[in-house]
Amino acid sequence: MAQDTQDAPPAQDAAALPQRPGFAARWTRRIVTTLLLLAAGLGLLFLILDSAIGHRFVIDRIAQVTPGSGLRVKIGRIDGSLFGASTLRDVVISDPHGRFMTVPEVDLDWRPLSWLHSGLDIRTCRYPPGPRIRTRTRRNVMRC
Repeated sequence: MAQDTQDAPPAQDAAALPQRPGFAARWTRRIVTTLLLLAAGLGLLFLILDSAIGHRFVIDRIAQVTPGSGLRVKIGRIDGSLFGASTLRDVVISDPHGRFMTVPEVDLDWRPLSWLHSGLDIRTCRYPPGPRIRTRTRRNVMRC
């Protein structure tokens, strides 16, 4: 009987055992980690868009836009930030009949992110009058 007490393993303290975090703690950590990764991804996207590569991407997207009127805008270069004050260089405005206005420099100050909650916010848009090559022709519309 004396030997039975010596062979038994010592009782472990319940406080000394590592405890797994509860269900709520695990899911809270997962949700917070996911939100932080999404915020980091958006921040990286904004940094890339505001770089030379991002400026070229935006210029290419603007050149591809063709509304029903046929009006097209081509931009040579963007200096500054896409999310604030910038200078657009070598802006060419054309329609289906060809180019009708060239502006060497446009100073633009806008807040594109405010478009999400309050609409387009253009603070300033200044440009010297560019040489007008011709008057824009409008489509002939039959009126009854």
